[in-house]
Amino acid sequence: MILVIEDNESERTLLRKMLKSEGFAVCEAGDGEAGLAQFEAQRPTLVICDLMMPVKNGFETIPAIRDRAPDMPIIAISGFLFGVDQAAMRENLGVAALVEKPFRKAHLLDVVRQVTAVGR
Repeated sequence: MILVIEDNESERTLLRKMLKSEGFAVCEAGDGEAGLAQFEAQRPTLVICDLMMPVKNGFETIPAIRDRAPDMPIIAISGFLFGVDQAAMRENLGVAALVEKPFRKAHLLDVVRQVTAVGR
């Protein structure tokens, strides 16, 4: 089960459809607070979390997930990564991968497969 936490409904729908088309089970949330509730209820095996969201952003949500499940693989996604030291951000956030939006379906699915293969 993959938990998608994304405030933009069209992007969340796109992610859900992409992942389901590859055989992944998906649950979703529109903000970090709802994402944490879904995390507790569903106990996913992977989290994909947007960084820029209202209510509770990814910079708050990811550490909260880390506190609950230190080894949980997390992929952070954001449209605001231009000029950012992505390696340092990955390290600081403690995420398995950082994917820039807009992303190509093939690239995101490759990252999901890599991250889920490592966790097995």
